Amino acid sequence: MNLSKILFLAIIIGISFSLYGCKTNIATEETTSSTNEGAETTDTTEPEELIIDIPDYEHGKILRKDTALLTLEVENIGNVKYSARTKVYQLINDDIVRKSINDLYIGMENAFFYFNEENSEKVDYILIDGPIIHNRVRVRLNHNLSIAGDSDRYHESLQFKADTSLTITDTLHTFETTIDSGKLMNVELSDQKIIVKVDNETVATSDHRLIFTQESGHIYVNSIQRAYGIPYYRGRLEVTIKDQQLMLINDVNLEQYLMSVVPSEMPSYFGSEALQAQSVAARTYAIRDLEKATYERDGYHVDDSVSSQVYNNSIPDTNISIAVNKTKGLVMNYNDTLIDAKYFSTSSGCTANATDVWFDGTGSSDNRTNEYLQSVCQVSDRQNNTVDFNIDDETSMLAFYKMISLNTPDIGSLFHRWKVTLPQEELTATLSANLPLRYDVSPGKILTKVGDSFQSVSIPDDIGLVENISVVERGSGGIVKAIEIKTDVHTFRVYSEYNVRFIIRNINLKLAKNNDLNYTGSRNNFSILPSGYFAIEQDGSTLTFYGGGFGHGAGMSQYGAKGLASQGHNYDYILKFYYSGITIKDLYKNQSIEQRKDGEKLYTTLYDYLSQ
Repeated sequence: MNLSKILFLAIIIGISFSLYGCKTNIATEETTSSTNEGAETTDTTEPEELIIDIPDYEHGKILRKDTALLTLEVENIGNVKYSARTKVYQLINDDIVRKSINDLYIGMENAFFYFNEENSEKVDYILIDGPIIHNRVRVRLNHNLSIAGDSDRYHESLQFKADTSLTITDTLHTFETTIDSGKLMNVELSDQKIIVKVDNETVATSDHRLIFTQESGHIYVNSIQRAYGIPYYRGRLEVTIKDQQLMLINDVNLEQYLMSVVPSEMPSYFGSEALQAQSVAARTYAIRDLEKATYERDGYHVDDSVSSQVYNNSIPDTNISIAVNKTKGLVMNYNDTLIDAKYFSTSSGCTANATDVWFDGTGSSDNRTNEYLQSVCQVSDRQNNTVDFNIDDETSMLAFYKMISLNTPDIGSLFHRWKVTLPQEELTATLSANLPLRYDVSPGKILTKVGDSFQSVSIPDDIGLVENISVVERGSGGIVKAIEIKTDVHTFRVYSEYNVRFIIRNINLKLAKNNDLNYTGSRNNFSILPSGYFAIEQDGSTLTFYGGGFGHGAGMSQYGAKGLASQGHNYDYILKFYYSGITIKDLYKNQSIEQRKDGEKLYTTLYDYLSQ
């Protein structure tokens, strides 16, 4: 861009202004004229033209942010280098507010970058034009999804097809190729270049990123499968290189994203109020992930698996659309801060405190805010008498988890009660395979008894023959926090419900709804223990786990939301039942502030502000 200049008139008498972190004094000549001695003196100072040099600037979407290398990847620009001296401001109406690099989010489209005159790759000023609105989500699309979250993240190759024409370009928009609707695009990685072929002819290449955009309609990804078949996506797709493979990102409007999250997380038949509760929880969860910016270095906010929220694994219907639209923009706050809106499938009748699910080492909190993620219980017998249990008494817990005929909000879930019986040989086999794997991931929570103490040491190749497993610590609502495993050679302790569930895998479950008299359902070769709510009964060398619920157990139970809705409660009641002390606010309220979208005028506004 050629250097632009703006002229304006200012009467300046020894004023100073600050720009680029420097203070510059500007002085003007003063001339006067007199008539006769003693006559009135007239100031004839002439207005002086002051020239503001507008530095080179660009405007574009932030695609990636690397705080280690102090670099932003920006569409239309490329890599932008910043430093500790780079200043960030935000313009809201006519007010300038000082911000920081931390306020720049990937996906942001309303930032202007003003470059250093001597180094055109380095930016001196970044000006955010208008409010910071989280209205788009960047989703990494996995090759495969699994219930345990073990997903193939990246792709050897990809195939796309669109139901409208689309364009292909790169980060710098150095070219633009139009592909007709219905044409199959083959995307592959060759010699560290992304290559797109149509009818065996190369139509686009890049050594970094390709962007596939269509104005309306959908882009089908023929090379992957989801529950409903070949998935299709709104918004645009981006392909980049990661670990010698292709990484696929879907950049999509937040509300459209939710249209494909809600049906993937909750069935449409759960009813309007439960679906609205799920919509608010999912929106809150997504924006919280946007703000955490965990994956900003790789250019996305969330993935499409249970690691974030399951996305586009089911097709939305009218009920889903109504629920998302009715709650448009609504999110949950606690003390004016967005909450961590955890949710899960089914409770045992009780939920857990967050600090009993996620903690450091062998029990201390990992400082998660947990005031709103508190244990709640709603369990009664058929005569509506409250059912109690004692988390310090394993006999009491075993009796509780053996009870099938109960009243809880989670009515109808097959995972309300479950059991799994494991002979000694099977138990030894699964623990031998999975204890070392969990130790590699979480060594501070997988301990081996050495002398009189438990220590974090590598799991031996031969763990011995399992003789007994016992619960040694429970948390709120009955969730298991730690178990002890005794073999004929070693003794181990495993902490956190997640680790406990992931060392007992590929099991055959018996299942019961809470209006059943016995276990009427089954799931064979189930990936992990359904939940950390269980007690253990031993019969000789055989152990039976009696449990209830499915998922981590903190926050909103989705089947519980369905049950509360069937009792006549609305989504507001449901959310406040599971998330203590929260308020619900409109994310988009007072956010319709007009943007200037003019880099020169924005810079002039900033100049005026700094000159005051």
